[in-house]
This record gives sequence, C-alpha cells and structure tokens, in this order.
Amino acid sequence: MLDQIARQMIEFYKDLVTQRMMDQRILEELYNFKNVIEELTRELCLVRAHDMKLTKEAEKAHKDLAQALLDAEKNARVVEEYHDLYTLQRGRMESDIKQLMAERDLWSSATYELALKDTADLALLQKLTLKWRSSMNKFKNEVEQNEESTREKLQTIMDSLTKWQEFLRNDGQLEEKYGTGDKGWMPIQVLKQK
Repeated sequence: MLDQIARQMIEFYKDLVTQRMMDQRILEELYNFKNVIEELTRELCLVRAHDMKLTKEAEKAHKDLAQALLDAEKNARVVEEYHDLYTLQRGRMESDIKQLMAERDLWSSATYELALKDTADLALLQKLTLKWRSSMNKFKNEVEQNEESTREKLQTIMDSLTKWQEFLRNDGQLEEKYGTGDKGWMPIQVLKQK
C-alpha cells in the first residue's frame, strides 16, 4: 500500500511539475500576447495619426483643386484669346515663310538662268553698258549746255522786258523827248540808247 501511495505521490508530483511547466508556458504566452497587443495598439495609434494627417492633406488638396478649377474657369477666356493670337501669328508666319520660299525659288531660278549665260553675252552686256553710260554722259552734257544757253536767253529776255517796263512807265517823258511820230521805232531807239 505504501508503494502505491508512493507511486501516486510521484505521479502527483509529476503532474504538479507538468502543470507548473504548462502554467509557466501559458504565462509566457500571455506575456507575449500582451506585448503583441501593446505593439499593435501603438501601431494602430500611428496608423490613426497618419490617417488623420492624410485626411487633412486630402481635404487641403481638394480645396486647392477646387480653387485651381475656379481659377481655370476665370482664366478660360484669357487662354482662348492667347490661343487665337497664337493661331493668328502662326498663320502670318506660315504666310511669310511661303512668300520667302517663293522669293528664294525665284532668285534661285534667276541666278541659275544668269549662270547659264556664256561669256560672250556678258561681254556684250558690258559693251552695251559702257555705250549706254557714254550716251548718258553725252546727254547729260548736252542738257547742261542747253540749260546754260536757255538761262542766258531767259536773262536776255528778262533784261529786255525790264527795259520795256521802264519804257512804258516813262512813255510820257519819251513822247516829250522824241516827239509823237511813228512809235514803232521809238523802243528800238530807246533800247539802243540803253
């Protein structure tokens, strides 16, 4: 009987040690679980703080976007005017470019045609140019001579007219001096005396 009690006590001790070991293990697990819960709680707080920050940033971004849309609507007319101006300027530039290209082609064609002329044509052109220049110089000299001759004739006529005016003003005095005969010869006599 004592052996049986001893065996039961040994079994009971084994069970007690096993239970203590299990309790220790459970306590460790509970402690670890508590640590995990605390860590998750801290992370949850961080997530909530981050979420609040993102929410505020999203609200600000929404307000900024709304303001940007409002500004875009206000400036739509200006943008349209700039676009119209750009289109007009582009059209003008394209027209100018086309004109310049046409002029370039024209000059290129003319230059090519001139390049095809041989030296005989060039010599003839130079000869004709010299002849023309000589004729122009001769014509210029003749014009200058004619101008001088005309100027002298005009001066002579002006002098004669001045004498006639003096004669007409002094007509009464001339009649007294030369008599009332045939007046056809009186101006000649007066001019000869002058």
